[in-house]
Amino acid sequence: MKSCLALALSVIALIAACSSDSDDNSGTTSSSTSGAPPDADAGPAVCSADPTPPDVRNASCAVTINTHALQEPANKHVQVGTAVDYCTNPPSSGPHYFAWTSFGEFTQPVEWQYLVHSEEHGAVLLLYKCDPACPEIVEQLREVKTRAPNDCGGNKRIIIAPAPSIPTKVAAAAWGKTLTADCVDGPTFDEFVANNIAKGPEDICVPGQVFP
Repeated sequence: MKSCLALALSVIALIAACSSDSDDNSGTTSSSTSGAPPDADAGPAVCSADPTPPDVRNASCAVTINTHALQEPANKHVQVGTAVDYCTNPPSSGPHYFAWTSFGEFTQPVEWQYLVHSEEHGAVLLLYKCDPACPEIVEQLREVKTRAPNDCGGNKRIIIAPAPSIPTKVAAAAWGKTLTADCVDGPTFDEFVANNIAKGPEDICVPGQVFP
């Protein structure tokens, strides 16, 4: 009888493990299985005035760095599929999905609700908007990542991704901070990353559930 029970438990454990692996490799999060209704909305954005004026720099191109007031509720979790209006572009806080984005490089846009959760964990986003493609810009952002401080055992909390809705050709974002510019000015991008990586309210290095 005991051997039968042990066998049954082993089968259940194996099925659970396979199911978990399938979810992790699908490029989606397990919370998406329940999903939000098609018209789900996180409600109106609650925005406050920024605590300091923009830091505008005349580098190799004009670069603007902003410190933003947190959008409330800053740490609210919403179901996958829930629409969220953000106070800043790119977003730098506010409601977000339960799942977050893995650190690394993406070739397709990622929903802001995943990316904001990664910011909460201390990630820095390196974003670009190019039409047609701009491999030289992407390579420059990769170089910024290469120069960034070591973090998370070598798996740096940096995400590179296209973002068609940003207001400038390139941008960077972290929890409560944004940088916008029309070029990758190495020194200012390096400074932004060094000042903001691993500075989110949750110091978490665990890979996310949305993969490149």
